[in-house]
Amino acid sequence: MNYRKEKLIITAAITGNVPTKELNPNTPITTEEIVEEIIKCREAGASIAHIHVRDKEGKPTCDRELYKEILDELEKRNCDIITQLSTGARGGGNTIEWRGQMLDLNADMASLSTGSSNFPSQVNANSFDLIR
Repeated sequence: MNYRKEKLIITAAITGNVPTKELNPNTPITTEEIVEEIIKCREAGASIAHIHVRDKEGKPTCDRELYKEILDELEKRNCDIITQLSTGARGGGNTIEWRGQMLDLNADMASLSTGSSNFPSQVNANSFDLIR
């Protein structure tokens, strides 16, 4: 095998929008669980944490305050990972305002799928206006 000695960027998607505690009891959904997993991934060599948040019922959300809690806790714990917030449509609403409400926080990046996707129970729609 020919291994190259080049830099590698590892992005850890800690939670995603789909997994639940029922599907996998190890799925991190609380602020503390998500922060703990991000720190473990950083210690293992990940450079970027792709972050989703969950509401009190464990459902995906774009709630700005939950993103803020995670970012504040990572800063408090001196975790130097690059933070990337999800703006996915499964987070409780599909308006520009709802999906982008966390963009003024002190994160390094945000993600946005520039195409639409069909899922079994819904469509992740990304209109041209939303993308712009």
